[in-house]
Amino acid sequence: MSPSRKTRWPVLCRVQRVGSLLLGIAYLAVFFLAPSRVVEGALLAGWGWLTFAIAVVVTSSAALIAIGVWNRTEYLERVVLASAISYLALILAWFVAWNGNSIAEPSGLDYWVVFLPGVIGCAFGFCGRIAAAIAHVVVAGGLSLAAAVIAAGGTNVTEAFAAIWILTLLCVFEVISWAVAIGALRFDEERTAALRTTIASLPSGLRSAEERRLDAMIHDRLIATLVALRPGPVDESLVESVPSILDDLSDWSKQPATTVHQVAALEFAQRLRLFVENLDDGIDIETAVSCDPGTRFPSDVSEAIIEAIGEAIRNVHRHAGPGAACVVLCDVLDDSIAAMVVDDGVGFEPEAVSDARIGVSLGIMERMGQIDGGKGRVVSAPGSGTRVELTWSRPEARR
Repeated sequence: MSPSRKTRWPVLCRVQRVGSLLLGIAYLAVFFLAPSRVVEGALLAGWGWLTFAIAVVVTSSAALIAIGVWNRTEYLERVVLASAISYLALILAWFVAWNGNSIAEPSGLDYWVVFLPGVIGCAFGFCGRIAAAIAHVVVAGGLSLAAAVIAAGGTNVTEAFAAIWILTLLCVFEVISWAVAIGALRFDEERTAALRTTIASLPSGLRSAEERRLDAMIHDRLIATLVALRPGPVDESLVESVPSILDDLSDWSKQPATTVHQVAALEFAQRLRLFVENLDDGIDIETAVSCDPGTRFPSDVSEAIIEAIGEAIRNVHRHAGPGAACVVLCDVLDDSIAAMVVDDGVGFEPEAVSDARIGVSLGIMERMGQIDGGKGRVVSAPGSGTRVELTWSRPEARR
């Protein structure tokens, strides 16, 4: 599954994954439920048509099952559309291949060619395509019934009403599958909206106290000291106060986080995506949760990484130059998190950057250094863009 889709719509993807797996198995089972019916179809349309039928059903079933097993729901809609077109081609091919005969002793309508469109219709429903689902049931189901009637040499009123009832019932199932998918999508959207509101206030909320303290140190002490400087001999007390101010700033930057809350892997990925979108919705972001979505990480770790990424993005805006493109990549594993912010801007020489550049030293390197197991690295060169690498690993994983 594509990482962005997994983090955007986790509940919908879970519903589609389970639905795809069950429908793939059902599609195959319905076709081979009555082998005698398959043989009857071959007797009336030739073994070539039967081979085509088996290929269509087996391929469509295998594709749906594969989506469920490997969790690749981003391909579901394309697979369902291809399956629907293939089934229509299969039914139309029956009319072309029909040899003009009928079954000597028909045992009723061939229900397997009626329910197959229903299975595909349910798959359309899980994709949120209710119009396509009902249209497929009506068109493909109608053609299937017509083929069954011809194969049986005609039908009676009871069987005709039974066929209409079956098609109606199938449409009800399509609506149910669509409603489940839409409900899951709305749940994901409401969750995302709530997270977006939280993330929008997260940076100021988390840092308001420490920023006020930093502002006080800079304004009340550092700037006040600089303003007190006058031409001529420097007051000895001012000289003695400077090391104290610098020590306080250094202590502030190294102060460890006190929070002990935990954040699930999937929630961290969602927070990161929303945080980046709030900063700049033009930045591409790919997050891969390569572990159980419920795996827990310390919140100070997630906050440090998110804030460091935010600082790296702000540096792109400030220094990468006009027109520079930027991408954020993040991989969440059981025992580690790795993230990168890459741009194709003007680049710079990292060794030539002064330690006074707060954005890099304090905003990225020091912030990552505050968390146990965190590391930050900046790779750049003039004319070659910049890559900010952030990594964290659990203490037990480093032993």
